[in-house]
Amino acid sequence: MREKKKDDTRSFHFFSNLVFMWKAHWRFDRVFLALPVLQIPFVLGASLVGIALPKVVLDGLNAHDDFTRLLTQVALLSAALMLCKVLEVRVRTAMNVHAWKFYALFGMEAIVAKKMSIDYQVYSSPKGKVAAQKALRAVSNNIYSSAVSFFPQLKEVVVNLLGFAAFSAILSTLNPWIILFLLLSYLLDGLVALLLEKQRDKLRETESAHWRKSSYLTGRVALSAYAKDIRIYTLTGWLRALREQLLAQELKVAGKQGGMTMLQLVLGGVLVFLRDGLAYAYLIQRMLADPTMEIGIFTVYFAAIAGFGSWLANLVVGGSSLLQANNFVKHFRVFMGMGEETAAGKALPQKATHSIQLENVCFRYPESDKVILQDINLTIAEGENLAIVGVNGAGKTTLVNLICGLLHPTSGRILLDGTDSRDFTRADYFSLFSAVFQDVGIMPVTLAQNVTYCCEMSVQEEERLWQMLEQADFAARVRQLPLGIHSPLLKQFHKDGVEFSGGEMQKLLLARALYPDAPILILDEPTAALDPIAENELYLKYHSLTAGKTSLYISHRLSSTRFCDRIILLDGAEIAQSGTHEELMRQGGKYAEMFAVSSKYYQEGAGENDA
Repeated sequence: MREKKKDDTRSFHFFSNLVFMWKAHWRFDRVFLALPVLQIPFVLGASLVGIALPKVVLDGLNAHDDFTRLLTQVALLSAALMLCKVLEVRVRTAMNVHAWKFYALFGMEAIVAKKMSIDYQVYSSPKGKVAAQKALRAVSNNIYSSAVSFFPQLKEVVVNLLGFAAFSAILSTLNPWIILFLLLSYLLDGLVALLLEKQRDKLRETESAHWRKSSYLTGRVALSAYAKDIRIYTLTGWLRALREQLLAQELKVAGKQGGMTMLQLVLGGVLVFLRDGLAYAYLIQRMLADPTMEIGIFTVYFAAIAGFGSWLANLVVGGSSLLQANNFVKHFRVFMGMGEETAAGKALPQKATHSIQLENVCFRYPESDKVILQDINLTIAEGENLAIVGVNGAGKTTLVNLICGLLHPTSGRILLDGTDSRDFTRADYFSLFSAVFQDVGIMPVTLAQNVTYCCEMSVQEEERLWQMLEQADFAARVRQLPLGIHSPLLKQFHKDGVEFSGGEMQKLLLARALYPDAPILILDEPTAALDPIAENELYLKYHSLTAGKTSLYISHRLSSTRFCDRIILLDGAEIAQSGTHEELMRQGGKYAEMFAVSSKYYQEGAGENDA
């Protein structure tokens, strides 16, 4: 049965996100849900005691109360105020700690796990890359501006609503129309904040694209593997110019965001001036017109107007921040919902090797009109050694990714032993292949784990590992290491991490390819950095050690694949030629032309060396 994908472009409304975050916190850390609720009475208590304290003092002085009695009242209120503030700070600190745990152990872990399991075609598409970047930003370590801030920001909205209700009750005894006046002014402020947040959210997509490019460039430059090229070819100036170009784009987006923030502050300042000025003018006029109004109640009203404004201002800010947090949760959920597939599927045929057939396979990348492959019909027999050649950009890697199941045909289908490959579960189908790609993936773990991808090995697995290292002619080098197969790799992660030369790395990759004993081997130009002779020797080594398996070899050097049973040449998105090396040379055409050109360079190089 064909696997069905869920819609990964759906939007998530506020209450859906509320339920999602509640369930996530409930499963991960229930204490975090209680902390915002616990914080509310302390915040409200401090505010109410704060406006009651001046009234008690002024009323007591005006009535010439007993000093001891007045001092006791002031001391009790001051102690209550201090207690509320201390407890509020303690709860807020604990909430920050739990929020950090949620970010580090839930949000980031979920993103990493999703990146490792998401459908490769979805993840590698422009849309997938932007979604991944936005999701990563959504669970960033800024716990005040991320998906993690959803409940803290919701608490801010609730506490400000309650504060607003309490101060509204106080002001209603002065004049209910003041409440309506203040509400209208803050409603206008809130609408401005809402519109600007929508615009800022649109800018985040552009920001994520720039951030992804900048992160890629910075990450590549930081790799030691690129240090030689940068120095030999004096790329520093060029890379700096490229970085400055990206920085200029980032600053342009940041400038727009800053302009929106400044506009919000200016409009808010104008509203505050008009709103509070008119409210205070009315209160002063009432005080002057009503001799019975006590100075204590005047200070309560005065503080209530300021507090009312603060509650509403904080409500607007809190609402804007909650909307932002809601958008972050949406970004997180959109990415987490991308490329989800059911686990249902047929069982794999239990065979030592397999045949693969491509029927009218076409492919173009999503959001692109360029056709990479057009009507590819190809049958790879069991145990066949097939070479795929062509100029750069001819579609060789795309074809291999389709056969592996990493990409899916735009039209047509790929069959494994006569069954549509997509009828099998992805994990089972991937297990058929042992692939070595041009971009080598070395993990910051031990040598054994890099070869076997096992966290813990049995005695039998360790024996097999040493057997594969022997076959790859790498066992002697590994025995020289202080920790042997348990030596950690990559100095960026381990102080005593091992770094291998290019030739040693190829032997490590050979052992990795041999270890799983997969029925289909794929080599996608992993030897591009080697000279032609070294590449030819390595390909022959793979060929001899994987006898009887179905093997696919990709190389831009045509001489390296002469040993294969068949060679296909990709050109113009199609299979332009197919046959053995000798047959293709007799046919003439593109293959013979390319081989003649490459042979000429080798002969000229050999002649110069002889001279």
